[in-house]
Amino acid sequence: MMKKNALSKWLGLFAVNHPWWVLLLSLIFVGLSGSGLKGLEFVNNYRVFFSEDNPQLLAFDALQNTYSKSDNVMILVEPANGDIFTRENLQAIVELTKEGWQLPYSSRVDSISNFQHTIAEEDDLIVADLIIQPLQMTDEQLLYVKQIALNEPLLKNRLISKTGHVSGVNVTMQLPGTNPMEAMEIAEVVRELVTDFKLKQPDLTLHLSGMVMMNNAFGEASIKDNSSLIPLMYGIVLLVLIVCLRSFTATFSVILLIVFSIISALGLAIYGGIKLTPTSAMAPTIILTMAVADCVHLLVTFLHNMRLGQEKKTSDAGKFAY
Repeated sequence: MMKKNALSKWLGLFAVNHPWWVLLLSLIFVGLSGSGLKGLEFVNNYRVFFSEDNPQLLAFDALQNTYSKSDNVMILVEPANGDIFTRENLQAIVELTKEGWQLPYSSRVDSISNFQHTIAEEDDLIVADLIIQPLQMTDEQLLYVKQIALNEPLLKNRLISKTGHVSGVNVTMQLPGTNPMEAMEIAEVVRELVTDFKLKQPDLTLHLSGMVMMNNAFGEASIKDNSSLIPLMYGIVLLVLIVCLRSFTATFSVILLIVFSIISALGLAIYGGIKLTPTSAMAPTIILTMAVADCVHLLVTFLHNMRLGQEKKTSDAGKFAY
């Protein structure tokens, strides 16, 4: 304990008596640690919330390796007339199913249109898509398809609602896992597809869901917060600092300390092999909060004593160093 106190006292004396050396060493440290920012990577996969030896994740991976992966995009189709089983709406399902095969990393597309329905004709079993050329279907054929879809356990409450007012097109993805921005790339392409499709089918409302869209939502939320809330927070902090400290020099010093601290922390984290995730993306906000709290606590006392006529080294700020 005595050695620790002696070291703290020496560091405090050095900082107070050699401010330019402290500034120079700080700039060198920030420059070296901040150079790691060039390797900044953002990972928005749900797997970052689990350790590599997490038993639930291992069991989930084993299940996917045995059967198939669950990375998917679900396009939910909601017609304005509340009935999927019209010629135009079924044609839209058919077209969306075809478009689904063109999405990046697409390995399988499931919908009520390509559901493999089996019928028996004498001694033969015929397996074919449930819906073929819907625009040419008769009323009897539409009714038949509706009855099959609403009573098929593999479709009901999976790709078609029990009332037939909405239906889904499920696109299964085989993601290579080599690009941390895969989910964002897929989400961008899917949204372009939905936008173009709405122009052709204005009576349909399309909703997006699935594991890929969920992973993308994590990243988008973090990016949106960092691009809007963070600048707003900096503005509020700057305003509060000016009001509380009544000194532009002290306010600038606090802002500089916040920026240097964030650059250093992120740079060192990247050197340590840590990637930015939706959770760790809050680190700049946490650093900002702690830096402001410490600086304001110190500077308010320091400036108050300076205004009372004390010298810098004999103010309470100097006593903190000791």
